[in-house]
Amino acid sequence: MESDQFLTRLADGVPDSHRALQAARCISSMIDPEQPLSVQHDVKMLWHADNVAAVLRGQPFAARPITAEIDLNNVCSYRCAFCTYGWSRKQVAGRAGTDAMSREVIEVVLRRFSEGGVRGVIVTGGGEPLENPEAAWALETGRHLGLQMGLFTNGSPLTPQLAQRILAAAPQFVRVSANAVTPEVYARFHGLDDERWARI
Repeated sequence: MESDQFLTRLADGVPDSHRALQAARCISSMIDPEQPLSVQHDVKMLWHADNVAAVLRGQPFAARPITAEIDLNNVCSYRCAFCTYGWSRKQVAGRAGTDAMSREVIEVVLRRFSEGGVRGVIVTGGGEPLENPEAAWALETGRHLGLQMGLFTNGSPLTPQLAQRILAAAPQFVRVSANAVTPEVYARFHGLDDERWARI
């Protein structure tokens, strides 16, 4: 059983194996024995027993990051009142090099993620990632570097051609934030005065 293998890996090399086994038993009580661990998202830490064991050994910096996020730009055509990036965008507006990452910078960051053991990268935040013309290229490059790529977008910059290119890059997921049920609520929620909701 996968959970037994996890318990063994977790206790291996941990000085206080009693504490490790206590933690493992607590975690393993959440496991559905009828399902493979790979589909049990509420116990994701079980997918990374080596990292959990490193923390329990008192070596938290030996644990490798699993997922990272990359903010390709600070540009967004929405004006969401709840956006945590809105304030920082105002602070850096107009400064050279602050609006978007170049292809060269994106490649350096993705290579460092890959070489550092990161497994997945979410292209997100800072602004609307698809406002950066290199967004689809970033998804393609990440995949070629062995990274599992994902994308968060408000969907407004999507064109049929861009959508095809994104799909060809085979991201693990694309999340479109369409968080309203009527055009009026969508426009008010996102600080818009147009009909973008209908396009999304």
